[in-house]
Amino acid sequence: MEIRAKIDKTIKSKHSNLIVAADTNSAEELVAIATNIGSNICMLKTHIDMIDDFSPKLIGKLKQIAKQENFLLFEDRKFADIGQTTLHQYTEGIFKIADWADVVTVHALPGPGILQAIEPTCVQRKSGVLLLLQMSSNGNLLSDSYRQMALNIGKKYQHIVPGVIAQQKLNDEPNWLTCTPGVKINDAGDKLGQQYNTPKNVILKNNSDIIIVGRGITRATNPKQEAEKYQRLAWQSYIKKTSM
Repeated sequence: MEIRAKIDKTIKSKHSNLIVAADTNSAEELVAIATNIGSNICMLKTHIDMIDDFSPKLIGKLKQIAKQENFLLFEDRKFADIGQTTLHQYTEGIFKIADWADVVTVHALPGPGILQAIEPTCVQRKSGVLLLLQMSSNGNLLSDSYRQMALNIGKKYQHIVPGVIAQQKLNDEPNWLTCTPGVKINDAGDKLGQQYNTPKNVILKNNSDIIIVGRGITRATNPKQEAEKYQRLAWQSYIKKTSM
């Protein structure tokens, strides 16, 4: 499980279990976010298809910053099609996600074929998949029964599935990381159904491993200062959890 080892090494060497969601439609702003808070994160989460002025040069810049600041690139693509289509979406097209993303997100909705299709590429590129089990939006349809079926699929592909996206730890698999989105220190939610939780609650109460923070950092008056705050709070909680 090379991708899991890579994530663990990054977390421990940087004392950071913080992922920042850089949800922007500007290539310039995406590079600026990566440059500004790169030293504080273990991964940078992108939605590359949101970028209005995308070019291959952007990927080159992101890879350079990621190498310099020692973080992984996480494309939150949420693949959810049949295996053959997903493979093309992953490896081809203008974005060529497999060429640069260390981690991508995948829905288990299509069944095991979606992981089977991209498995050889993940193994070759030493990249991995975070399986989407829960979302932070109010009223989402990812039920308990769905989550259990998704877990059963993911267990068969643990060599490329280093973890899951969920609001709390949902299984006892020691080799799976739980990454939790919707984290914000001082906000209960937004007008579009987003629900927030604090770093301390996410890690100590819900037993997650990594927090994912978006607007709480990227839209802050001082993003660097906020990134440092979230990194500190999340890491302190992580150390406390692992020492229990």
